Amino acid sequence: MRTDRRAHTERVLTQAFDNATGVFRALARLSAAGVSDEVDGAVLVHTGSSVGAFNPAFVTRLPDDAGAMFRHIDAFYSEHGSPSVVYARGSDAPALDPYASAAGYARVANERGLLLSLEELELAEPRADLAIIAVRDAETLGVFLEVSARAFEVPADWLGGLDAERLPAVTGLTLYLGLDNHEPVSTGALYVSGSMAGAHIIGTVAEHRRRGIGEAMTWRVIRDGVSAGCVACALTSSEMSHGMYERMGFEHVVDYAAWERGSASPPSPLSQDWERG
Repeated sequence: MRTDRRAHTERVLTQAFDNATGVFRALARLSAAGVSDEVDGAVLVHTGSSVGAFNPAFVTRLPDDAGAMFRHIDAFYSEHGSPSVVYARGSDAPALDPYASAAGYARVANERGLLLSLEELELAEPRADLAIIAVRDAETLGVFLEVSARAFEVPADWLGGLDAERLPAVTGLTLYLGLDNHEPVSTGALYVSGSMAGAHIIGTVAEHRRRGIGEAMTWRVIRDGVSAGCVACALTSSEMSHGMYERMGFEHVVDYAAWERGSASPPSPLSQDWERG
């Protein structure tokens, strides 16, 4: 029985990591500059962003030749002229550290992987004072990008290559814009892969933080995940936002390690720290 539980947990963690990989591949498909690649043990995504954390490489398993994997990662991002961050499960980090270091990547802060079961979950009611709309057109997408840049404190062109006309063709992805008294103040994204809902790009602009807006956005993602037939929701956080997600019922189930060229810790595409809702 214990072996069965471990196997089930491993499957769920793999589904959660695959969801994170999938959402960035979806963002790459939305951009004319976007491209992805695979190498033994890793998935590499260039979204066209000017921010390294939004051009992630995901180590999906320990490769036969970690040195070759990191050399391929370096060549891929050098070719596309973009900074990048490499992510892996924390349990794989000790084996990868020397190869990452040799390739010029330094370890940055770990992220906590959180999971919420959606089966028999009592959903919070939507807030009457916060309108959350799905992004469907170029005008709303432009506002989404502007608000997310302010929320994440990244350059305004962080994902400027996204094309609204591509949205209908990118299955599983929904982008959201939150409006407080008609003022755009928050963003979020749902990515559905199989029975897993991933909550991503949840951010709130600084002057509207600590009012529960990030939590309300997360509940919207969860509700739509339930409607899509998902049985679990995955996201990540660090210390700053962990308490909020814990109150919502999320459980800390895994840690993710990250490496970046240089020593500065980037805003993670996995982390929801920005919302500070």
